[in-house]
Amino acid sequence: MTSPVLIILAGANGAGKTTFAKHNLQSFIEAGTFLNADEIAHAVRPDNVDAVAVQAARSMLHERHEMLSREVSFCIETTLATLTLQRFIRNAHAGGYNSRLLFLFTPHPQLNELRVKQRVMMGGHNIDTDTIRRRHARGLKQLADYWDVCNEGIVFDVRTQRPSEIVSKDTQGTRIASEAGWRLLNRRIQAAGGRILSES
Repeated sequence: MTSPVLIILAGANGAGKTTFAKHNLQSFIEAGTFLNADEIAHAVRPDNVDAVAVQAARSMLHERHEMLSREVSFCIETTLATLTLQRFIRNAHAGGYNSRLLFLFTPHPQLNELRVKQRVMMGGHNIDTDTIRRRHARGLKQLADYWDVCNEGIVFDVRTQRPSEIVSKDTQGTRIASEAGWRLLNRRIQAAGGRILSES
């Protein structure tokens, strides 16, 4: 019997997580097993997502525990701005899940800010600049912790419309697909105060 999979789709606001999911994780979206707190908040209060952020986070917390109890594969979208999700991943492992981290990397938050502005112009929800910059830095700082706890992982360079793989890991080990991307990734992680990714 195949183990259920917990996918962590991560990256700062404006990294393109939702677009990536539409192209690569459509089965989760169609099955209602794609969890995104920002989208929950936008559905509740599209004119002011910040006002219902706590409510949306609680709703997502409930939904992910519901998925775990049903033992179905599901995906959580996150910025990795906190370490609280790590305990949940470990609980999923204890319940027989495999975990896969998909991290969408942008070296600087300015690109994320531009994409959020473009999203707002098309009717999407806004995230203020300070929040984007804070989450961008925290996500990079904490990336190694999530990289280590997940069974599998891929980091994508998403500076262009077509994501390109930088590094991946699975039970067979780590594979660096782009040496230049790998060096840039680790420089930006260190600049954010984080620990570089393990090659083992």
